[in-house]
Parts: sequence; C-alpha cells; structure tokens
Amino acid sequence: MKSEPARTWIAAPETLKIEALLGGRPEFMILGGDADGRGAARSVLAAQPDFLILEDTLRSADGYWVLDQLRQSAVCPPRVLFLCACGESAWTDLAARKGADAVLSKACAPADFLRSALETVSLPLPRLSAPMEAERLKIAEALIDELGVRDRFLGRRDMICACAALACAPWMQSSLSIRLYPYVAGQRGASPRAVEKAIRTAVEDTWLRGDLKAIGRLFGFSVDAERGKPTNAEFLAMIAQHVRTETQKRLDQIHDPA
Repeated sequence: MKSEPARTWIAAPETLKIEALLGGRPEFMILGGDADGRGAARSVLAAQPDFLILEDTLRSADGYWVLDQLRQSAVCPPRVLFLCACGESAWTDLAARKGADAVLSKACAPADFLRSALETVSLPLPRLSAPMEAERLKIAEALIDELGVRDRFLGRRDMICACAALACAPWMQSSLSIRLYPYVAGQRGASPRAVEKAIRTAVEDTWLRGDLKAIGRLFGFSVDAERGKPTNAEFLAMIAQHVRTETQKRLDQIHDPA
C-alpha cells in the first residue's frame, strides 16, 4: 500500500516557482501558498498540512517567526523544509534550532531541493512536535490505563507510543504498516510485524477484560457493533484523537493560563 501524498503548503514570495520545482510529483499535494508570514502561520494552523516549504524572507513576519508560532501553537505541526536567502551558518542553524527539519539555501540546485523535499516528507515525526512529546505520551498513557490495558502486554507500550505519534502526525494513519509500525518498532527494537501483533493482542484482551465505562466513554458508537472489537487502525485513531484534543487543551492553558 502506497502512502498518501503529503498535503503541502508553500510559504514563500515565489510560490509558483517552488511548486514548479516539485514537478507535479505524486508525493506532494499542494494545498496553497502565501507570501505573508502572519498569513502563512494562520493558514498552516488552520489547514494542518503535513509538509511546509517555508522561506525566511516573507512579508509582515519572517520564516523564523512562523516557526516560533507553529512550535508554540500547532497540535499537528508539519514537517518543514526551510529555505534561507542567506546561506550563512548562523541563520541556517537558527532555523534548525527553531524546529525546521531540513534547511537549504534558496539558491540550491533544483535536484538538491527535490531530494531534500522527498527526504523531509519521509520523516515520521516533525521536529516541531518535540516540545510536546512528553505531554502527548503522558496523555496517551493515562487513556490506555483508563481503558484497562494490562501491563503484561507488550502492546500496551506500543499503543502509547503509537497513539502519541498519531496525535501529532495524522498522515501516518493511512499507512500504518509503512509508517507507524516501523516508527514504533524502532523505539523498542522490534519488528513492525511484532508491533502490529502486540497491539492487536492488547486490543482483543481489552475488549474482553477492560473497563466497560471507559470503553463506552472513549469509543461511544464509533465501533461497528456487529464486529465487536475495533481494528488496530480504529483503536489507534480514536485514542489519538483524544490525545490531540487534550494536547490542544494543554496548549491553550499554557498560552492563556487565566
């Protein structure tokens, strides 16, 4: 199964030129573009693209400001390819510290640009997601515990990792075997197949022995009653959505503690 194309936003003065550099590749689906920094930040927070091509020289606010806004406010931040008009290391290092996944000179060769874009969209998680990683894992663990997933199952730990990852990287939902299971497997030195099986076993046990009230609260009528237990994809997607909602609440509290 192929991965879905990366939903892409371009924030740069020459949006059409950058779109042409992508050459109509199937790995990218262009959602839109903006040459205004403040407008780009609002658009990215609203559209939640998977991939952002961001240039430093924008109107009203530069690309570094946009990175700051996304790092502070985006529940599902994009993977970012940052283009610097100035190739000095101080500026490229600054972009990386602020959360860009890859940094290139704006004057790079088209082949280098395309290669970097393809490498960036192949990353499982964006660097911008790092500040809230511990919080997402904490929320996911609390939800898994509420459901009554037993400690004896390796799938419990895999569930927590997978749900936290999906909460900030929903593009992995469409390709669990290609993206999510390999990512989780890498966290504990297992195979993707072992991760899939461990989660399936834990889901089956939870539906037999878990907390019925918690299952009803978290899943409601989202699972097919005739089939009974949810699939791995259904289970992970629903818990990830709850993690996403709780993460948004925590971010709102941070920025508006009153």
